[in-house]
Amino acid sequence: MAVNFNNIFNVYFFQPNNTTKKTVGQLKQDFKLSDLKVLFERLFPSPPNGKFENYRFIVEGIDLNVQIESEFNKNKHLIIKGSTLYPLQRCLGGSDVDMVTLKNIVLNELSSEVRKIPKVMAECTAHGETTLCVALCCYKYCADCFIRSFKASKLKLKCLGCTKAINYMEFFKSPDFIQTLACLDQISTLPKHIDYQVCSCGSPMINETMYAKQQCMQFGYPPFSESHDSAPLNEQILKGLYTFPDEFWSEISAPAKDLIRQMMCVDPIKRLTITSVLEHPWLANDHDNTVRVDKIMYPTLQTMKSMKRAARDEEAAMDQGDETSSADIYPSSGKNNKRIKY
Repeated sequence: MAVNFNNIFNVYFFQPNNTTKKTVGQLKQDFKLSDLKVLFERLFPSPPNGKFENYRFIVEGIDLNVQIESEFNKNKHLIIKGSTLYPLQRCLGGSDVDMVTLKNIVLNELSSEVRKIPKVMAECTAHGETTLCVALCCYKYCADCFIRSFKASKLKLKCLGCTKAINYMEFFKSPDFIQTLACLDQISTLPKHIDYQVCSCGSPMINETMYAKQQCMQFGYPPFSESHDSAPLNEQILKGLYTFPDEFWSEISAPAKDLIRQMMCVDPIKRLTITSVLEHPWLANDHDNTVRVDKIMYPTLQTMKSMKRAARDEEAAMDQGDETSSADIYPSSGKNNKRIKY
């Protein structure tokens, strides 16, 4: 049966573990919640937080209810051609909303991006001198003044005359730069959801418990945590009560688990020392691990040795220079001149 492409449209998902990259997928005009689920699980077969139900989805600043289809259908009309959906992890963790990375990308590339914009000879609105300027709606600015104004306006393009908001695509030239600005714009609307957070690993998520000791499934979980069916936290720590759940540890080798057990031994006499850790089979018998350890441990020592060697060479050169200088100062003296070091 022929496929009617007029009945299919593109939607975009921000990748669950990366707030700067999108993945495109297709939905039918008459799609259902189950179709969205199939699409998400096909695009992200191994997302950090597992199944589709472990996510909440934001589109146009609205929270889609993917648990109850009747509730989902109330806002389904927001998903149209070109829509961007934000999958937010339903998990116990994260950190404060952090958009520093995206802002730094914009600020680092801003100067080179402004150089690509066509310019005209005109009077700069800011300082009044005639120079090459970029035209921003009703006003014209030299490159330096535009950059200062753009930063001051929180990276928004807005005419100071008619207050018109200007689309990034109408002004800037590089698609990647425009995409970064668009991402920053869209993500900045998410914090109005009080439970929205971005983990330091880059994964957007929902902290549904608002619990201070938070977990991110991308980074794992703390070995000790309180729950209604567990021992008190202090008792867990003092007795070393922890497990290796198959959900997270099924692919971890037995030697690796053994190393962790010995490192977390509550008896300080039996607990591994740094030297013992480096001699453990998981490290010592694995060439790749040994190489990684060497890169971490020994370059610092080599650097220190190089610095000491350079200092000795410099001191020797200074000594040699001082001796030559003494001979020049006392050329006619028949006595052996002794140089006094202070």
